[in-house]
Amino acid sequence: DAEALVIIAAFAPAGTPIAPTQKAADEVWAPLSHFANGLYVNFLTANEIDGVAQAYPQQIYERLAKLKAQYDPQNVFNQNTNIK
Repeated sequence: DAEALVIIAAFAPAGTPIAPTQKAADEVWAPLSHFANGLYVNFLTANEIDGVAQAYPQQIYERLAKLKAQYDPQNVFNQNTNIK
């Protein structure tokens, strides 16, 4: 019943493709993922960025999306973990 924050970091030297390193990190995460019950938005990988809504309870994400549409209708602030 204990909670834990698990961070699996993938790094590659400058100029080296990240894909093999990311694949290795994904393989480490796969057997652990079924124990997960949430995620931390700042730890999303490029592969998970479309899943940003999973980082928030549905009601909160809907509120954020409404505010985003109101204050950033052109989606100027679209980098990192973008609310859509």
